[in-house]
Amino acid sequence: MPANLATVSQLFTNYINFESSPVIAVGKSTTPINPIRSIQIGSMALAFTPETAWTLQMDKLPFGFGLSINQIQNKFTIVTNGLNVAGLNMPLGASTSSITVLSPTDTEDPEHGSFTAFNMELMDSTMTDFLLVGNSHVVVNMSIGQITLDPIKVNVSTSLNGLHGLKGYTTIGAVDVMSGTQQALGLSINVSIYNPSNLDLTTGDLQLQLQHGGAILGTALMPNLTMSMGNNSVHSTSAFDPNSSPEGLQTLSQFVGGQDMELNIVGYSGSTQVASLLEAFESMNITATLPGLNSSLLSTGSLEILSTTFVTNNISQVTVALINPFTAGFDITSISSNDPTQLDGIVALGDYQYVTATTADSEPVPQQQRRANIYMGFNLPNFVDQVFKQLSSDIQLSSQLTIGSNLAVNVLSITHNSTVAGNYTTTLSYTQTNVPIFTDSSRNLILPILAKPIIQKVVGGSILGVESVLITNPQEMMFGTQLNGSMMKT
Repeated sequence: MPANLATVSQLFTNYINFESSPVIAVGKSTTPINPIRSIQIGSMALAFTPETAWTLQMDKLPFGFGLSINQIQNKFTIVTNGLNVAGLNMPLGASTSSITVLSPTDTEDPEHGSFTAFNMELMDSTMTDFLLVGNSHVVVNMSIGQITLDPIKVNVSTSLNGLHGLKGYTTIGAVDVMSGTQQALGLSINVSIYNPSNLDLTTGDLQLQLQHGGAILGTALMPNLTMSMGNNSVHSTSAFDPNSSPEGLQTLSQFVGGQDMELNIVGYSGSTQVASLLEAFESMNITATLPGLNSSLLSTGSLEILSTTFVTNNISQVTVALINPFTAGFDITSISSNDPTQLDGIVALGDYQYVTATTADSEPVPQQQRRANIYMGFNLPNFVDQVFKQLSSDIQLSSQLTIGSNLAVNVLSITHNSTVAGNYTTTLSYTQTNVPIFTDSSRNLILPILAKPIIQKVVGGSILGVESVLITNPQEMMFGTQLNGSMMKT
């Protein structure tokens, strides 16, 4: 009997395939048996490189067949919309184990268009349906011995979960400025991507554009990208050119100012070197939130009153302490900002004016809310000391920054206009509230300046009555006096 197993194998093969067998007792199925009725794809790993754009390397392809068999070998063609997409060749192995594909799956030139469309559907859709058409080679143990059924014709529907364009599955994490060149800022970006498909993907280098308000801000590169099923942590590098558009400068200012903003991550013609994936990646358009910087740029400020302040001009010396939140160093080559507002009362009393920092500060106090005796018992030195102890400022500044890997944090004088070759120079508009401002003993220099108009205003609004005058220390050109009287309505 074992000598006839080959004949039995051929007989059973013909029978299950609804084919006649040339034997004395003809065995023919009255209806197609179709022993392989479904193929469940648990997961699939696809590996792409530019060199193998049309030769797809696959592994981890578990099949569950409703047959009690010993070993199985498959050769299938993926078919969508009546077009061959690619072929799958799986070696002979145990039917209950995961099958590792050792030989590549090739597509022919006429199939490149359908293969590209298949990849694009996997990228954009939530589920992709297709046919597996081909043959299976099955080894079965029977009571008469081991027989081989070859080929078993297969034509079944199956599906794969797609990536849904990664819409809603991409989150931007920590962002760091690593370097600066004359062309762009170099950013380091941590990205979290959830892969909703049952595909493990290796796509090679993937480069996407960063956009805001329709303007291109730069590009983000994810080198040698591999996305496993589920959660993935991906490191990306970005070339960010804020000077290229008003939207770019706005993005930089809002990011440094701690404000979140919406970005679009968009595919384009340079997204990949893998030809079979280009259309799929070009179709990507992901909306994600760029989180604002979670640390402040300014820590404190110090105010020094100059001997010329309020005498020849209204200029004082202010120094701010910067906290560099980035890996790259930066140079501030020019800066302009507003003034603190705690001394409004005494400055107004002394007939001085300066620009107010907020709209609320510029609104006049209604007449009915003013107190006529607000300065009764007023001690100017003590008041100035108390004011400066709690001095703070809402700082709005516009500064010229030079950012690069060879710079330390440095604040230069306002008149300094040079740039550092090889680094990135841009303009930053920045707002920070409640920055603590410290002073030194130079604040006492404003006491005479403030006291003079205060005394003049007080004396000018009073009635002076003199009851007696005593002349003292008479000399040839001068003498002293002692007045005795009263001052009313002060």
